[in-house]
Amino acid sequence: GTAAVIAMLHVGHNARAEALRQFETLGVDLVSITPRGEGTTPTVLPPDMVRALPSQGLGIAAVIPLIAAGGMMRVGRSVLQGNVVAATDGLYTLARAPIAVGRRTSDLDGFAPFAVLGADLAQEVGAAAGTPVRVGQTVTIDDQVLTVVGILGPAAPNPILSLDLNRSVVLPFAAARRLVPDPQITTVAARRQAIVSNRSALEATRSGYEVGTRNIVDVLNAEQSLYNAIANYAEARYDYVVNLLSLRQQAGLLDVEAIEEVNAWLTGEDIHFILPESNEPDAYQRAMDIGAPPTPGA
Repeated sequence: GTAAVIAMLHVGHNARAEALRQFETLGVDLVSITPRGEGTTPTVLPPDMVRALPSQGLGIAAVIPLIAAGGMMRVGRSVLQGNVVAATDGLYTLARAPIAVGRRTSDLDGFAPFAVLGADLAQEVGAAAGTPVRVGQTVTIDDQVLTVVGILGPAAPNPILSLDLNRSVVLPFAAARRLVPDPQITTVAARRQAIVSNRSALEATRSGYEVGTRNIVDVLNAEQSLYNAIANYAEARYDYVVNLLSLRQQAGLLDVEAIEEVNAWLTGEDIHFILPESNEPDAYQRAMDIGAPPTPGA
């Protein structure tokens, strides 16, 4: 009986740890945008429109257009089923997909027949061929010959993007038409701006504190992350302005008009912290207002 209870506790701990690992992998700033059509008419998302999303004031920092389809890979007499994913090179960072061997596909690859294999798919290809997959080797997918330029390390499945890179072949975005007759963007992966995402994380942590699932340390850490994001944003703006002015000075283009243009950028939203030294009444109390603590036994 005791052994059974210990085993159940151990399984519960492992399940909780795995769930937390997956949530950490997803992060709080990942967004998936899926085009929906009316009736049988699909919605077409032009790539230029997708790439312009970060400049539309939507709180989005980066976007990755994806074209996903199924594919058949022939290795000797074996036929392997895999996913074909054509994406811009920001996919690897956004999906936290590490490269184990070789390099990533790049936007500079253009229409080139280059491919990066997922970890599981690469193992299956190696098993079917009787030798491990190497960079520079060619693979055949739907009668298209592709050159392997990299192999991914194990990547956690991403349910938000409905993407399993372990069983995928990643192509440069422009090379999608090699395997898809009429390539259309199926999903847009996006990351929210750091300040927006950290503010959402803080709100979620405060809610967890109120119901007893998070503690005060979690709340303080979330507040610190938000303040760090705000400070980093202010520092990045400062560095950008200084570097831009320095570049124009070196190029001989620094004049009154250029300085006035830069100065106009600095009249936007102020970035500040509510500190105890503030002259505003009860500013510190409001900054530390994290909600009521949980009631024991409630």
